[in-house]
Parts: sequence; C-alpha cells; structure tokens
Amino acid sequence: MPGLYWDISQKEIKKDVDYVKISGNIVRLLHVDSTIEDTCSKIIATCRELNIKSIASHINSKESFEKTKQLNFDYFQGYFIEKPKSTI
Repeated sequence: MPGLYWDISQKEIKKDVDYVKISGNIVRLLHVDSTIEDTCSKIIATCRELNIKSIASHINSKESFEKTKQLNFDYFQGYFIEKPKSTI
C-alpha cells in the first residue's frame, strides 16, 4: 500500500518527535487488511517504547473507532469523534 512504509527493525526516529499520525487511507483499511493492521500494531508498539503518541485520523465510523481503540492508539480524529466547527 502506498504510504505505508516502516522499517520496524531500525527504529530510526528523531528524538524530538512527539506524535505519529496514521493516515486516514490506512485507518480505513484496518478492518479489511490484516497486514496493515499488523504493521500499525508494530508502529504503535514502537511509538510506546519511544514515548511517542499515536494519532488515528479519519475516524468516521464506530467500526473504525473500535478497531483503532483495540490497537491502542493514543488519540483519535474524525467525524465520528466530532465534526469540525466554524470559528468565524
């Protein structure tokens, strides 16, 4: 899948990284592709080891929210959580 590249063995992450945001294109496929789910699980585990918070974006359904909760993401973004509000 384009955009999902992670060399879990090297863990070459800058020390000043606070958050890792997983793209909505990936989040939408978590419940249908076990390879993507497995890779995300490894990314999240590595983030936890390095004290980096993980964000699941484009949570637009209860199914997506439940799956990302199950994978232990730290934060969630999307219409299912809260619709954007105008600040004008």
